[in-house]
Amino acid sequence: RKSVFKSFMCFVQNKDQIDAFVDTLKSNKKIAKATHNMVAYRLSSKNAGIQNERFDDDGEKGGGSVILEILKKRKIFDVVVMVCRWYGGVHLGSDRFKHIKTMTQYILEQEDVQSNTMYQGHFDAGDSHEKLKQQPSTERKDCGTQILNRLYWQNSKTFDCSQLHIACKCADKKLHDLIEFNLEEYGVQKNGVDWVEYIAYKGRLIWDIWYMCNSFEEVEKIMQFM
Repeated sequence: RKSVFKSFMCFVQNKDQIDAFVDTLKSNKKIAKATHNMVAYRLSSKNAGIQNERFDDDGEKGGGSVILEILKKRKIFDVVVMVCRWYGGVHLGSDRFKHIKTMTQYILEQEDVQSNTMYQGHFDAGDSHEKLKQQPSTERKDCGTQILNRLYWQNSKTFDCSQLHIACKCADKKLHDLIEFNLEEYGVQKNGVDWVEYIAYKGRLIWDIWYMCNSFEEVEKIMQFM
C-alpha cells in the first residue's frame, strides 16, 4: 500500500563495525531520506555468551524489536540488520510489522545466515524443556528478583519504564517457554514467577541469569548512561 520496505545486513564483531555499517548505509541519499531506518543487532563474547543486544525503532515504535526477536528466535548473533521504510501516505497499522518481519527474514535467508550454536545453552534457556530442567542457583534467582523489586519500587522518573523488558520463567511447570512482562505487569504477576531470565533496557541486555548476573548497582549504572 505505497510504503516501500528494504532490508540490509552485515556480520559484525563489535559496536564500531555496527556504527560503520549504519553510517555507510545512511550515506546513501535515498536511505538517509527513509521515513524509518530500524536497526537491531546481537553481539557475543567468547567467554560469556551474549553481551549486548539492542534495537532502534527510529520512530517506528516496535519495529526494531521485531527484527531483534527474529535474530533471537533464529539463534543468530554477531549480525546487524537494518530495515528501511519509506512511508507511502497510507497507514498500515499492525501490517507494518508483517512487512518488517518479512524483510528481515528475506535478508537473512538471502545471505544464508545460519544459527550459531556456540552458546547453545544460553539460547536454549528460553525455549528448551531440557535446559529448563537445569535450575539456576538460588543466589542468582534471588539476585534477579531483588533487582526487579528495587526497580519496581524506585522512583520511575529516573528511567523510562516503557523501555524496560523482562523475561521470566513461570512457576507453572506446564509453561516451558519464557513469558515476557513489562515492569508494571511484573509487579502484578511476580508471585507466579519462578525466576527472572533476563532484563533489557532500551533494547540492550543489562542482566541475564546465566551469563550476565550483574548487581543492582551495576544495572543501575548501565541504565543511567543509556
